[in-house]
Amino acid sequence: MHLHPVCPKSVFESLPGAAQGLLFLAMVSALPLLGCGAGEGSPSPLIHRNLSLASEPTLFTGVNAGSSNNCGVKTDGTLACWGDDSEGQSSPPTGGFTQISAGNYHGCGVDTAGAVSCWGNNDGGRATPPTGSFTQVSAGTAHTCGVKTDGTLACWGINSYGETSPPAGTFTQVSAGMQYSCGVKTNGTVACWGLNFGRQASPPAGSFTQVSASYGSTCGVKTDGTLACWGFKHVPGSPPTGTFTQVSVGTYHTCALRQDGTLSCWGANDQGQATPPAGLFTQVSAGGFHTCGLRQDGTVECWGSNFAGQTTPP
Repeated sequence: MHLHPVCPKSVFESLPGAAQGLLFLAMVSALPLLGCGAGEGSPSPLIHRNLSLASEPTLFTGVNAGSSNNCGVKTDGTLACWGDDSEGQSSPPTGGFTQISAGNYHGCGVDTAGAVSCWGNNDGGRATPPTGSFTQVSAGTAHTCGVKTDGTLACWGINSYGETSPPAGTFTQVSAGMQYSCGVKTNGTVACWGLNFGRQASPPAGSFTQVSASYGSTCGVKTDGTLACWGFKHVPGSPPTGTFTQVSVGTYHTCALRQDGTLSCWGANDQGQATPPAGLFTQVSAGGFHTCGLRQDGTVECWGSNFAGQTTPP
């Protein structure tokens, strides 16, 4: 016989047989009033409520995948990072933020006042941002770039190939890759600077809404929603047809968000990084050998390599 914890076994067994039966019937009748079930397989409604509260997912407004970690902005504006933390890249500061970027071994974010904060590896000053007010920041392999509120660019960190020497003019978005960067100008054209061994810094003509720089190849979303990619073809395959709102280039794979909210990925898939889940998303970010996406309900889902816990979001 199973005894509910509300009745100690010693008390029950000390009673005569008839009294045990009466007490048992009384206990069973009283269990619903106590919010209890009659057996081990029927936890109380109170326990159900506590478990549901504890298992509610963390909600985000943005996510960004780094080499082997990720960072995201939660709905309350605070940051959460997970995955590899060997250089402190998954230990962000406190406070409220509007945008986040995870690099190779460092991360940066724009706080609610417009200032940039960075953390993690600081070799070459990659995690030492300048003062000023920014609207967006992008952490690359060993350097970082940001768009100031006046539309001009600022870059910092290692400058082996001119990657921290952006062109003049005003921009709406910037993306820092491995020793090169690209940005979308206010007139819609793309400008790139830095290492150009595979012509990854030689964008095509045309008007774009967004660009993504990586290790040796670059992709952008044109104003008509189609994709264009250029540079060293270390990402196998060609971009899919159709219309898109965002693209993200990883180490050897690329993912893009279609206008209908579904995801398409191509390139290396040895870790499952180019096999996105079904469902509707608002953002996608391709990392080293993994990918993360922000679903329309605010939850984050990641797939691919998980050797450092990078595909296990909070």
